[in-house]
Amino acid sequence: MDVVAVMMVRDEDDIVGYTLEHLLAEQVDRIIVADNRSVDGTRKILDHYAETFPVTVIDDLVVGYNQSAKMNALARAHCAEGDWVVPVDADELWFATDGRPLGDM
Repeated sequence: MDVVAVMMVRDEDDIVGYTLEHLLAEQVDRIIVADNRSVDGTRKILDHYAETFPVTVIDDLVVGYNQSAKMNALARAHCAEGDWVVPVDADELWFATDGRPLGDM
């Protein structure tokens, strides 16, 4: 069973690396990230992870925040890549309460 995480970020250089590491440790198979025009070091961090891990970075060139519509579009566009599509914020961590990795749930 494949688990795909989708997230939208903007100026999250203080937390996005930790969140990606957590998702990878939880055995998420792929992470799709829409960078919503970050102006800090977020994009550099995302590019680093995309070079080594199953992380795909999408530039969000549409001005505006409309998170629900963008996250739904990400999920629809990538749902064929996984059995489960999990929406994630850069500042939240998903985990199973019984100690198993998220990818095993």
